[in-house]
Amino acid sequence: MKIKLLTLSLVLISSLSYGQFFKITTGGFINEADTSKNFYVMDHTKLTKSELYKKSLIYFNGLFASPKDVISTVQDESITLNFVERYKIVMGYLWNVNMSYTFNFKDGKVKVSAPYINKIYNDGLGNISINVNGRPENYPIYKRNGKGEIRGSDGLKTKTILEGKANQFVLSYINDLIGDPIKKDSW
Repeated sequence: MKIKLLTLSLVLISSLSYGQFFKITTGGFINEADTSKNFYVMDHTKLTKSELYKKSLIYFNGLFASPKDVISTVQDESITLNFVERYKIVMGYLWNVNMSYTFNFKDGKVKVSAPYINKIYNDGLGNISINVNGRPENYPIYKRNGKGEIRGSDGLKTKTILEGKANQFVLSYINDLIGDPIKKDSW
C-alpha cells in the first residue's frame, strides 16, 4: 500500500512540476522554461545510462503496434521515434502529424530533444506549416508578417493542440521512468 501511495505521489508531483516542457514558435518547438534551448533534461540519479536506455526502449516498444517501423536506436546512446498521429485541428478535420522525438542517455540523465514536426498534412486539404516562411500554399499557424503573430483562432487551436499532445507524450514517458522502477523479477 505504501509503495502504491509513493508511486502515486511521484506521478502527481511530476505531473505538476513538469506539465509544460516545450512550446511552438515560428522556428518549431523550443524549451518552455529556457527558450535558448531546444531540449529538456530529466534527472534520474538512481539509474545508469544503460538502465535508462533499456527502460525507455521497453516503454516505447509498448506504445506502438509495429515498433520496428517507428523506433531507431543507437545502443545505450539514443532512441529516435518517427511516427504519424491524427489530430482534429484546423477546420475540424483530421490531420496527419508526422513527429520525431529523440532521447539521449547519460548516467542519471535523459535529454529529450524538442519534438520535430516533419509534416502536417491532409490529403484533401493540403499542408499546415509552422514556420512563417513556409510555402505559400501551406496553411500557416503564424501570420507571414515576420512578427510571430498567431494566424486567427485556427492557428491558435493548432498550436495549442500540438503543444498539448507533444507535452503529454513527454510527460507520460517521464512518469513511466519515475513511477515504475526496473523490476528484478525472476521468471
